[in-house]
Amino acid sequence: MGYVNNNFCSTILLEILSCFFRLAYFSIKMRKQIMNIKLSENIAAPEGSAVDRYGYLEIRNGKIYSLKAESDVQLKGISFYGLGFGPKEGENIGPKAFANARSVSYMAETWGSQIVRAPVYTSLNTPDYGGYFHEDECSLGEGADGCSVYSSHYINSGFLKGKVAELVAGAVASGQYVIIDWHVLNDSPWIWNQNDGSGGENFYWTAAKEFFAEMSRIYGHLPNVIFELGNEPNRENGIETVDQWHDIYVPWANEMINTIRENSPSNKQNLIIVGTPEWCQKVEVAVNADIIDENVIYSAHYYAGSHGLDTQIGQDILNGIDTALNANKAVMVSEWGSVDESGDGKVYRDESLAWQVELDNRGISSVNWQLSNVDEASSVLKPENEIPDMPTNGGWNETHLTDAGDLIVEILDMHNNPQKYHV
Repeated sequence: MGYVNNNFCSTILLEILSCFFRLAYFSIKMRKQIMNIKLSENIAAPEGSAVDRYGYLEIRNGKIYSLKAESDVQLKGISFYGLGFGPKEGENIGPKAFANARSVSYMAETWGSQIVRAPVYTSLNTPDYGGYFHEDECSLGEGADGCSVYSSHYINSGFLKGKVAELVAGAVASGQYVIIDWHVLNDSPWIWNQNDGSGGENFYWTAAKEFFAEMSRIYGHLPNVIFELGNEPNRENGIETVDQWHDIYVPWANEMINTIRENSPSNKQNLIIVGTPEWCQKVEVAVNADIIDENVIYSAHYYAGSHGLDTQIGQDILNGIDTALNANKAVMVSEWGSVDESGDGKVYRDESLAWQVELDNRGISSVNWQLSNVDEASSVLKPENEIPDMPTNGGWNETHLTDAGDLIVEILDMHNNPQKYHV
């Protein structure tokens, strides 16, 4: 028997115990959040709220349709930043601090938001993102992005599920719809096919199925919940062409859709948003998509500073939306910005309002990017260097809002109170 270093063993034991207690903490936190959801599922949505008025949604003739109101529905709201982001070095508050139930309720009660988006970043190799698959150290071997992709013991997964639970709880309490967004940027889950070469199922594919199975089992009975698959298929995550979208992304999306439908406890089918190629700028692919599901929506994304309607790319996105709509394919703008495509720059007010007019003319729902105080022009709230003691759970007033914040609050008011703007 070889010599065993006791200090080494002690270190390993402490690491194992530390991992165990972290996982246990997140598990307990998530169970508490789930209990709150189950207690609130029989509570009626606040009178006059979006869910009170519209209830369960489905797709009819390429439109989002309310079973309760017996009419088409257009929703407007705001997306959170990544639920695991920050704080960065030198900062006290990160974007994840704003992702809580009270923030969700405040946006409905004060700004008139009808829908919020919960981006669960999957990113493997960027610690700041706080992604689902990020580990402190990549100690189990190299994956596609320099980190292990074959361990189920990721430190952020339980935390992020807890954040989703908080936001769903806030949506239930305030009568808003909520998008659970599997937010893929540069990692490539659909490229890694089910068979990873070792005869077993690829972990990343399996983990996504497990995530959607769990989310649909827990929240699939709620009229509030919408699922978003894969955020933005693009050349950086392996979808370089329209053909690749059809051949690679669509089979992955179908697998996730089947998982959601098989695990949902409700006979109602929650809406599911499917990403389209080139950062969701080629929505016309919906016409020939091999996706057979009655309640699927195809996503369009634009940033007013880069994709204004006075540009060719802006017109191309709008034309693609029209092509999909004319084929009775439902479309939602699950992410739009009033700035340029980097999320920064300046606020393009006129271009943003022009886009909103076109969406209103087509009855298309939209979600603005983003609710946080990160130092980017797209943020609704001012950065920490301007307001160090920014409240993280609502209570914001005009002094807290950026130009982007002022604009989205105005757009929500225009949507909810059109009589004020059209005399």
